Amino acid sequence: MALLGAGPVAIVALTLVALTALVVYERSMVARLSAENSALSQSVGMLEMAESLAGVGRWRYETASDTHQWSPELSSLIGIFPPRQPDKALVSQVLGPDGGGLVATLNRHSNDQETFEIEFEVQRPDGEHRLLRAKARNEMDQYGQPVRVFMVVRDVTEEYQLARRLKEEQESALAAARKAQALANTDPLTGLANRRHAMNEIDRAIMQARQNAQPLSLIVFDLDHFKAVNDTHGHLAGDQVLTKVAGVTQAMVGDGDIAARFGGEEFACLLRDTDAERASEFAESLRLAIERNSAVAGLSGVTASIGHATFSPGDTSLTLFAKADAALYEAKKAGRNRVCMAG
Repeated sequence: MALLGAGPVAIVALTLVALTALVVYERSMVARLSAENSALSQSVGMLEMAESLAGVGRWRYETASDTHQWSPELSSLIGIFPPRQPDKALVSQVLGPDGGGLVATLNRHSNDQETFEIEFEVQRPDGEHRLLRAKARNEMDQYGQPVRVFMVVRDVTEEYQLARRLKEEQESALAAARKAQALANTDPLTGLANRRHAMNEIDRAIMQARQNAQPLSLIVFDLDHFKAVNDTHGHLAGDQVLTKVAGVTQAMVGDGDIAARFGGEEFACLLRDTDAERASEFAESLRLAIERNSAVAGLSGVTASIGHATFSPGDTSLTLFAKADAALYEAKKAGRNRVCMAG
């Protein structure tokens, strides 16, 4: 109402003041927006630098429009560079016809409220296949329906390749160790357990027999007049006979039992859960099998003298072996090609 009584000069002055205030306000707004834009641009730049240093990228998928947005670092991981954008054709090329495992995984987790992890394969435009790992989270609307998925993605191809190489190297080392152990425990000519390994197994079997109150028997045998085989037919023929006898013996022992070559023409069988009567039956069957099946080309079969002993409380591997060996000596004294049990 004051302006109605004011003169033209006053009205102009007031108008200039209002315009000046408006200009000052607009300039302050422009300055503030410019500062905010600069800060935002700096923040985006720092975010992109951090992504580049960390080797991660952002992937945003809008479910309603079926569109994808990739950060510059993600585009670089996939081998895509500006101005190319992730349109449907490019996404289909990168993920492949089955979605590279991504689509199916997103569908399975479409209602998840918490962060979930995804691994999927992509094919870069240069044809190279890469494995990506992402931590993803759904963004829901007010009705709890997923509207977009936000993912932080990194390339784990080298990690998997390194893990695979390490696993292969570990398996190779374990196989070499098993082979070395087998060689250390095995007689190289016959493939049976060697003396050292057999004596260790006898120690272990005695402990089990003592704890479980189960019988245990040891059979010791050697081939009759074997020196004459070597002297007459040569050591090659003798080795063939030893190998043949080893095969016959190994075929007769049961699972968990051990056939061993103690050296020269001397062998042993460790029979778990076997009493004296069953050990005697086994020894007689073994004697007959050797006599009937030990022939090699140009040489008739050999015979074996066999002694056996059954574990008694207080026995050690050495005393049990000594008893079986003494029974073997009695078999030889009695005329060979026979079985004797330790007294």
